Amino acid sequence: MALVAVCVVVWVWRRPEQLVRPYVWDEESYVLRYYVHGDWIGVLKPLEGYLTLPTNVLVALAASISFVHLPIVMYVFASLMFIATVLIIVVPDSRWGDWNTRAAMAVGAALVPTNPEVVGVLLYCFWWSTLWPIAILGWKRSLWPLRAPLLAVAAFSSPAGGALFVLFGFSYVRRREPRDLISALILFAGFVPQTILMVTSSRAAMVLHPRTTAVLAQTLLTAGFFEGTWLSAYYGSRGLLSLLGFVFLFFLFLASIVVSIRARSDDALLLTAAALMFTLLSAVPVPLLTNPATAAGPRYYFLPFVLYGWVHVYCWRKSDIKHLRMACATLFFLSFANLSATFSRTQDTRTANLSWENELRKCAQSVDRTVQVPIYYVGSLVMWPPLDLTPAQCHRFIRRGL
Repeated sequence: MALVAVCVVVWVWRRPEQLVRPYVWDEESYVLRYYVHGDWIGVLKPLEGYLTLPTNVLVALAASISFVHLPIVMYVFASLMFIATVLIIVVPDSRWGDWNTRAAMAVGAALVPTNPEVVGVLLYCFWWSTLWPIAILGWKRSLWPLRAPLLAVAAFSSPAGGALFVLFGFSYVRRREPRDLISALILFAGFVPQTILMVTSSRAAMVLHPRTTAVLAQTLLTAGFFEGTWLSAYYGSRGLLSLLGFVFLFFLFLASIVVSIRARSDDALLLTAAALMFTLLSAVPVPLLTNPATAAGPRYYFLPFVLYGWVHVYCWRKSDIKHLRMACATLFFLSFANLSATFSRTQDTRTANLSWENELRKCAQSVDRTVQVPIYYVGSLVMWPPLDLTPAQCHRFIRRGL
């Protein structure tokens, strides 16, 4: 419980404005539009080209509990998803390591050295559930009442979650554990519809015809940013970051190969493969457009950065070579230097200070036929397209509020 408490403190500390002034963000408004019109089938529709099941379901559930206090309920749900992630990593016995190793992995995820865009906002809870299959792959026991539903949620959280069926399949080939095969099938069952949705969406051209050179360039930059975001604040050279990324990835592969050979285990290679998969998949949507310290878009660094940290923790704790252990530990802790630029949101993203309840009350008192309720984009006065509500709808929501 102490570890969970520490992680929750970090969670709140990184984005305290979400605790004291929660609000509705970005594509959460899309789900709310369906909910307002009673379209429960629409609630489950894809966001930005793919299914984000936990986000859609929990946003709609929060709205049904209390529309007037919606941001508060959504913050609670987002926090519970984070706590669930910590428990999935730490509680079950795991091949990834002992309790101290798993605790370091959980804290590393909480302190992931990128702008905390995915912290405290229910819209982005699917990024956390996408991590679940990696933690579950390490479980030493089947735990089917937990394993099956958690993997299913992850598979329908994002294409990256379903794509992890590859790692479970590889693990099955190597270990012949039936649970790995069944787990791979569960993830694959989600990966297929996610892929179909992506290639038939507005993102189809980006997915089917990615700019290979741009994706590879972004892959090197992503790896370079993991150790050098703080450096980029002073020296904006992409060439330097790309070189740093190349050296970093080379070391990551070398360390995982050495640890795997000496431990006669594929575990380090599996974690490294997961890190590379997340890096490549995250590089496809927005190559060369963002960095981990920006206000919008740093979520694309979240999954690779978490896995980079986990590979370092695993090799640090498992290696029997003193200098390799020291190198992995040093790189793991050195990445936290980025928190000087990425621990919190920048001041310009905390200027709007809107109250959802007040906006609904203004809507209910309006004489206009339709009221445009503002929606946050990055938390500043620059807004997402508004949510159109009638005064009668707002009045009804207020009357039904807890």
